[in-house]
Order: sequence, then C-alpha cells, then structure tokens
Amino acid sequence: MSDDFRAQYTETINGVIYISEAGCQIIAETIQQTIVKTKETIKDRLLEIAKTIPETTLQTSETSDRKPQTRYYEDLVQLLKNTIISLENQLAIKDKQIEELNNRLSEVNAALLATQNNLTESQQALMNAQALHAADKYLEDKEQQKEQSVSLWHRIFKRK
Repeated sequence: MSDDFRAQYTETINGVIYISEAGCQIIAETIQQTIVKTKETIKDRLLEIAKTIPETTLQTSETSDRKPQTRYYEDLVQLLKNTIISLENQLAIKDKQIEELNNRLSEVNAALLATQNNLTESQQALMNAQALHAADKYLEDKEQQKEQSVSLWHRIFKRK
C-alpha cells in the first residue's frame, strides 16, 4: 500500500487499518485490470506458439509418412485452444471469487465499524456508571461523617 493510498483511503483506529469503500473499489479495479492483462498475455502467448507451427505441416498430406506429424500438430493446436478456454473459464471463476470477496470485505468492514461504535458506547456507559458509583460513594461517606459528627455532639451535650 502506497503512502498516498493510505493517506486518502485508510484510517487507523486502535491499531487496525480500515479501508474506505472507495479504497476497496480501487483495489478491486486494480486486481481486475491485472487479471485482464494476464489473460490477454496468456492468450497472446498461446496464439504466438500456435503461429510458430508451420502451416504446411498442418495441411493433410497424401503421403503416409506425414500423417502422424500432421495429426500431432492438429492435436497440439486443439490442446492449445482447450487450454485457452480452460484458462478463460478459470479467470471467470476468479473474477467471481474476487467480487464475492470484495462484497464480503465491505460487509466485514461495516460490521467491524458497528462493533467499534458499540464498544465506544459501552466504554462511555461504563465510565458513566463508574462516575455515578463514585458520586454515590462520596455521598455515603459524607453522610457517615455527618452521622459521626452528630453522634460526637450528641455525646457532648448528653453529658451536660
């Protein structure tokens, strides 16, 4: 993560880095672009390999000694085509998985923020309860001191 990205799209709370919705979108787009580029690179490379096979060997020859070689190249081309199709299918599956993970990441991020808000509210309620308890204790101590001082005065005047 670059410093610019962190500054614009992240927030650190209690040591946890939260990525904004816009930041998640940028990450998803970057991954998508990388997948597309990789897919195109693989496809281009396989097509280059297929082009290196001389077309004369792909044509059916009437001599029996060339048929096995032609069959080999036909099988190779079919294998490369099947590989391209398989890789495209795998990329489609990965695209779907990335989309699902991004959705899940958004849900988890929202849940984490809600939990953090609940924790903050709970901490505030706890601090309020502690302050109330301290005030009650203070009033009780004052009342006890008052009773003790009345008792002392009561004893003094009772003797006279």
